[in-house]
Amino acid sequence: MVRKTLDERTHCCPNCGYTANRDVNAARNILSRAKGKLETAS
Repeated sequence: MVRKTLDERTHCCPNCGYTANRDVNAARNILSRAKGKLETAS
């Protein structure tokens, strides 16, 4: 996870260079975590 201040609106991955709007990236992270929990609950 890359910490940001509230005025930083863009996420840029330091490993692969992936760039996205901060809110879009947060939504993707939430979805990814939820999918992981659903798979382990089955």
